[in-house]
Amino acid sequence: MNNKQNAEKFKIENALRNAYAEIQSNCMVGSPWVLLPELCALAAKIRLSHEEVAVLAVVFVRGEHRQFVDEKVCQQLLNAHCKVNGSRLRLVVRKMGSDGVLDITRDREMGCAAYSISLETQRAIDEDDDNGFKGSAPEGLDQLLQYVNRRLLDSDHMLERQVDEHIEAAKRHNENLKLVKYLQEKLFFCNMEEAFTLLAICTKAAFENEPFNYVYLDNYIHSSRTNIQRLRQDILDGTWLPIVEGLVEITGSNVMEFNPDLQLTDAGFDHFLSELDPVTLRMIRKKMSSVRTPLLESKAINKVDLFFSDELKRKTTRIAQLFSAGEFARYQAQIPKSARMRGLTMLFHGGPGCGKTEFALQLARLTGRPLMKIQVTDFMSKWVGDSEANLKRVFLDYRRSCERLPLQPILFLNECDQIIGKRLSANSAVDQMTNAIQNILLEEMETFGGILIGTTNLPRNMDPAFERRWTMKLHFEAPNEHAIAAIWKSHIKGLRLTEAVILATQYKLTPGEIFNVGRRFAVEKLLGLEDTRLNTLLKLCATERYEAAQTARNPLGFNLPERLEMGKREKKAG
Repeated sequence: MNNKQNAEKFKIENALRNAYAEIQSNCMVGSPWVLLPELCALAAKIRLSHEEVAVLAVVFVRGEHRQFVDEKVCQQLLNAHCKVNGSRLRLVVRKMGSDGVLDITRDREMGCAAYSISLETQRAIDEDDDNGFKGSAPEGLDQLLQYVNRRLLDSDHMLERQVDEHIEAAKRHNENLKLVKYLQEKLFFCNMEEAFTLLAICTKAAFENEPFNYVYLDNYIHSSRTNIQRLRQDILDGTWLPIVEGLVEITGSNVMEFNPDLQLTDAGFDHFLSELDPVTLRMIRKKMSSVRTPLLESKAINKVDLFFSDELKRKTTRIAQLFSAGEFARYQAQIPKSARMRGLTMLFHGGPGCGKTEFALQLARLTGRPLMKIQVTDFMSKWVGDSEANLKRVFLDYRRSCERLPLQPILFLNECDQIIGKRLSANSAVDQMTNAIQNILLEEMETFGGILIGTTNLPRNMDPAFERRWTMKLHFEAPNEHAIAAIWKSHIKGLRLTEAVILATQYKLTPGEIFNVGRRFAVEKLLGLEDTRLNTLLKLCATERYEAAQTARNPLGFNLPERLEMGKREKKAG
């Protein structure tokens, strides 16, 4: 960097130093700022008041070595040289703090407030950016939302007074924005909690494409508990004005703690965020329409022949008919409009390997519906709160998929034993997380509007709260010998019926186990069979299950009967 660039870089910095020198050398009566030309020129340049520039100069110069300046030092300097008294100084500093020019903290050692230059202000000074100080009063919807995100949603401790100051700063110079007009006209008599909630909902939609959870007010905003509880009740009752007008909606809630997730509706997005920059608006709309949870297209599912008993085959055929577009629409038309759940939830239960998972896949293939397949491990996380948020995200993605696809997809919770099991007493963080996940699932099922399929091997362990939330329950029993023989013939090419019957009668394997034996037989065939086809298959069947494999395998040395016989002979000989 050459000398000219250095001079440009430190122009505002030098002006601040000169303003500080002027303050020290000009002892004034009253506030004749005109006697301080350097300070007045800087105030006009960076668009701050004379008092604000004086405070900024003091904090900038005196805070170089210690990073912060306590309010007593600042007050002594400005009162002695500029006749700015303590009450006026506190008003000026409070405004600078809410505008983001200064960071204000409490110094416990000194027992008073301490001021330091904010990162935004430091950047403006370093880059000689005249407009960088305009961020103190955000202008435009993009700047306003950024300000809310930085000042209100990135804090872990906010007093009611501080929140009020930040909200007023956010509204300053933005009276023509639709969002600010709504706050001032429609929510004119609202309390701080209502304004904060609406601003937070819009900010989360714009920057994170996520709903806003009301628990934030309980955890981080130190204000009236009565106001927070009253607004929570209005939201849950659906009487809060933005919900009544269809601009905000509840996307889910924690049943136990009553903390709803809130997001903008399409109408709310168009009303509150339409004044964003067109490029930013397109990017946000693209993010809002995106679905993170992958969808499996019906065409990508391979056809698999399923062999069930006559009774189970009759039931599965009727279910496939119900999932067709016309039948499912007629099913929903019969549901009363007042009903909260307008969808269809089905639980497939039975022993492992009986075709539960495969039937769900084949349903999607037959009906042309995309499949959103979820394993418990897909949303479980070791981080606190992430598992709950991930599960909520799954249902949010499902709703978005239903809105943009011609056919509602199938939401498939495979092997959901862990999340529908009996709830535990909260003795550990893991128990609390599991119970929270179950509460979320119960609430989502209560208002579900699509097609949900769950599979489990342990229906007896299911929590009673889930019983009534499954519209239909289908038991998958083990196929009879005729069906098993047909499955053997379908998996082993060229297998004769007599061989299939022998395999079916001699070994009671499930369809899943037969499929696995078929794959192992393909490997043996590739390497070259050392025995007949039937004998090879019988040997593979004998070792398919762990218990059978253990009994078929001799222990080291002699087996137990031979060792007992040898012991008897040795005893007689002795």
